[in-house]
Amino acid sequence: MREQVRELGIDVAGFVPQRHLEHLGIVGLTMEQSGSRGQEQTARRASIASGYTLWRNPDDRSDPVNLRAVDEETRRRWQLAEALPHPPWRKRMIERLRYPMLVDAVRTNWTAPGAEQVELAEELARHVNHLLNNQYRDSDVPRPRAEGGHRADVVSRDDAEHGHPVEIDGVTCDGILLDGNPHVTGLGARLDEQRTLTAVVDREHLALLRLAFLSQAPVSP
Repeated sequence: MREQVRELGIDVAGFVPQRHLEHLGIVGLTMEQSGSRGQEQTARRASIASGYTLWRNPDDRSDPVNLRAVDEETRRRWQLAEALPHPPWRKRMIERLRYPMLVDAVRTNWTAPGAEQVELAEELARHVNHLLNNQYRDSDVPRPRAEGGHRADVVSRDDAEHGHPVEIDGVTCDGILLDGNPHVTGLGARLDEQRTLTAVVDREHLALLRLAFLSQAPVSP
């Protein structure tokens, strides 16, 4: 994914460095391409997700307060996985499962020159709905069924509050806020002509985080 992003020449946004977060790098990439089957295809849009590990006590990573609260079955599966032979990179991934992760916390949404842009409020609503329908599928989030039996969206772009201040590269700019859900809050802002930023954070972590961003964060973990 990192190589694809480099080839596209997209600068990836992310949180400013802060004590309670450790950048995991790019953890997701979706692309929309133009061109028919059998012809050379060109990327029209891309959404790049940056992830983070959350440390409640960053001064002592061995402190049990840093661990996720999980059931006994999950803990047993981790122990079984750790007992198997793995390359070092996979061992690190398995170890990180023990700690809270902001898996899809910040997205950089890119549109190629000349392609139709997606409204910022729509990008943020998609981001919020994705997290709610994946991380909170067993919670009390109301989800009426959409046509075809799929999960309906929980929030809408119409719920966005415009003119909300968002700090990017140390400068406060006009952004948007989606803050009506009891589990997560979302922010969005335009970075430049081709890029927008959306960020969605669990409310339980807000007290530990500074909601400020860099328009160009490190690509490698």
